[in-house]
Amino acid sequence: MDITSIGKTAPNSAIAPKSAGLNMDAETFMKLFTTQLANQNPTDPMDSADFLNQFSQITSIQTLTDLQKTMGDLKTNLGNLTQTTNALQAQSMLGRNVEFTDALGATRTAQVEAIRISNGASQLVVTGGTIVNLDSVRQIMSGTN
Repeated sequence: MDITSIGKTAPNSAIAPKSAGLNMDAETFMKLFTTQLANQNPTDPMDSADFLNQFSQITSIQTLTDLQKTMGDLKTNLGNLTQTTNALQAQSMLGRNVEFTDALGATRTAQVEAIRISNGASQLVVTGGTIVNLDSVRQIMSGTN
């Protein structure tokens, strides 16, 4: 096998690259493995332990890649859940008086008149049109004035 042909697909090749880079799944590895076995030099056979080690490494990489994708999905789902929880929490404050810390650090009390969602974050609109972030709320009163 000519070394310059590595990475090029021969017309009748049994192995086609899945994508650019080093992405290889177990099926592709097995095709490569069987092709290498079929074309190895009979006077200098390859060590099967090396192949098993390579297969173990490929399996580990694939498992880590799958885990990384799952963790990314989990992060997205948790972000969506947090947004939903915050929206429900803000909705429960509609019409109620809340004590909050304003932008100047003063403690104020006002009635929640509306809910606003900005960039996925729920905010309260209190009497006078002041926008209050949920993390600024210190207390929720049981009724209105």
